[in-house]
Amino acid sequence: MYHPGEKDSLDRIKPQVIDELNVKNIEVAASEAELEKDGYKTSLEAGYGVAIATDISEELAAEGLARDIVHRLQTMRRNAGFEISDHITICYEGGDYIKQVMTDYANYIKHETLARELIEGIAVEGEFVEQFKLSGNEIKLSVVKL
Repeated sequence: MYHPGEKDSLDRIKPQVIDELNVKNIEVAASEAELEKDGYKTSLEAGYGVAIATDISEELAAEGLARDIVHRLQTMRRNAGFEISDHITICYEGGDYIKQVMTDYANYIKHETLARELIEGIAVEGEFVEQFKLSGNEIKLSVVKL
């Protein structure tokens, strides 16, 4: 499915492609037959093909929710007028699944948002608060500049 040298070129830019497409991994298939697997959606055009797994594990769904939470928090930081280097405290409210994701991905969320701590509950006066529905889960988030 690829021409000589294309695999080497893809290998060189693989980290950037993974980051841009927000995928875990990229594998190069030698033939169209390798793309056609159960649990994958495929697209072929101009001699090139792509197969994307359509089955989402519980772990992948939770990671996706954590990434969505980070995205919302980054937008909240900007809307609140915080500087990119400002450290924050994040407060949150949500159901059991939200609490589990916030616990399991606490280090990732804190690292990506420059948060010093994640606090369950919305109780601080003067904070920037927004409510969202993410992956069918209600969540209220607040950010406080330290």
